[in-house]
Amino acid sequence: MTADDFDREPVPGDVSVQLSYPYNSHTGRRGHLTVTDRMSGLTLVEVDLTAGQVMDLMAHTSVRVSGATLPARPDLIGKRMETDSTTVGHNDERDPEQVRVGYLVAGWDTAQVRRTNSGHQVTARRWVDPAAGDGE
Repeated sequence: MTADDFDREPVPGDVSVQLSYPYNSHTGRRGHLTVTDRMSGLTLVEVDLTAGQVMDLMAHTSVRVSGATLPARPDLIGKRMETDSTTVGHNDERDPEQVRVGYLVAGWDTAQVRRTNSGHQVTARRWVDPAAGDGE
């Protein structure tokens, strides 16, 4: 693995694996393994390991564990979040709520209105599949 692997844009299937050892818990010294989808930033698997399991992994031995945490929204794996925002000033003809509804009608997953010093900020978010093109 080179620095270029981390500098390039992630593509579907890219994951980040992190093994942390040791950390202290109420049950003693433990290891922690996390696998994250680089495209969406979702944690795919997160599991605590005993010291023996960490040593087995380091020795290239297969380890079976239980108690793994899996993602709540597996449908988002391989997708990336797209964000768009619109500023609606105090003297703007547009109503921030109409802008928010416009985003939702256009297929965005969420749209929120927030007050700012200069008026309102409408922020919309959606998860897009990079293989499908520009959010379609």
